[in-house]
Amino acid sequence: MEKPQFLQNSLSKTNQVLIGLTVIFCTLILVIILSGYMSEDSQLDEPHNQNELYAVGDDSFPPFSFLRDGTPTGYDVEIMQTIAQDLNRTVHIELMEWAEAVRQIEHGEKDILIGVAIIDERKNYFDFTERTINQRSARFMRRDDFNLPTQDLSRWNGTVAGQIGDMNTIRLKDAYPNLTIQEYPNQIQAMQAIINGSADLFIGNYYVGMYTLQSLQAQHLLKTVGDPESERPYGLAVKKGNTALLSELNQAIDRMKQSGEMKKIRDRWFGEAFFADTLMPYLITLLVLSG
Repeated sequence: MEKPQFLQNSLSKTNQVLIGLTVIFCTLILVIILSGYMSEDSQLDEPHNQNELYAVGDDSFPPFSFLRDGTPTGYDVEIMQTIAQDLNRTVHIELMEWAEAVRQIEHGEKDILIGVAIIDERKNYFDFTERTINQRSARFMRRDDFNLPTQDLSRWNGTVAGQIGDMNTIRLKDAYPNLTIQEYPNQIQAMQAIINGSADLFIGNYYVGMYTLQSLQAQHLLKTVGDPESERPYGLAVKKGNTALLSELNQAIDRMKQSGEMKKIRDRWFGEAFFADTLMPYLITLLVLSG
């Protein structure tokens, strides 16, 4: 039996309403799902609280930055901690192989690179703070090796030990293709290569080199050769363009200089008594592990 026309019209309208409600319901569900994904993505884009700072540095660069019983310590670490206190911000400091620390700042994964020489080659990737201390490089050889290289190394065919990612190593590779260069994760292992005869020359940080030799009581094994390099400024770095953070750091550094706090930290880490025994257990352990 055929349904009346008015009943067909009523059923048709009911179906339209149900279809409309279904579409609205599905749309709402889709919006909720997409909002959830966007919220997760937003959280991923903001890895830490705005009041927190994440700093990275070299884990084997004494006395500037190194690990003592797994805890970051050193001149650069104390400078960074004092800056964070001045800014009333929380700082998380992680020390690692130098090349990885540099990569993390270049890619914006962390905020601050502690302990870096302020040189032109790095200005394409980083913005630098005011200096916190001066640095210079030096050349180390075995004391019984008299095959001294010329200053420019262009006619010397020895083997050079260097640190991966260190500007001294990068410059050598670019300027002197005649050299055989052995790269190590840190400067302590590179110096050990000179001591055990695996390489002829190490070019790296003068203060780290002297600190290592004195801590190991190994001054009789190596010597510095060539003309000493001029000192250059050394401080902190942020990713290129992070001007807001750079300004905060510079203001804190300036206050530390004005108050004398920076000098106090420098004196604590570079006093004569400190060189005698503070790093002996750490350095011996590192050299044993590195072979």
